[in-house]
Amino acid sequence: MLPFLLGCSPQPLPDAGSPGAVAYATQCGLCHPAHQPSLLTAEMWKVQVGRMAEMRARRGMAPLSAGEEKLILDYLTSHAG
Repeated sequence: MLPFLLGCSPQPLPDAGSPGAVAYATQCGLCHPAHQPSLLTAEMWKVQVGRMAEMRARRGMAPLSAGEEKLILDYLTSHAG
């Protein structure tokens, strides 16, 4: 878990003003600080986004729309490590 803690640094997200970064910070930031996208590979982000969809459902949160999920996943995978 230590890499995730290091990834929660106050550094700005890459392309912070882009729609993908804003959606990521807004939606994922509801439960935790936005991690730096370079922490995970593109394949790992695909798994993680799926896991977070399950977590949202367990918490009774509305699911992301298909468009929101694609926007966030595209952002994360384009800046993945």
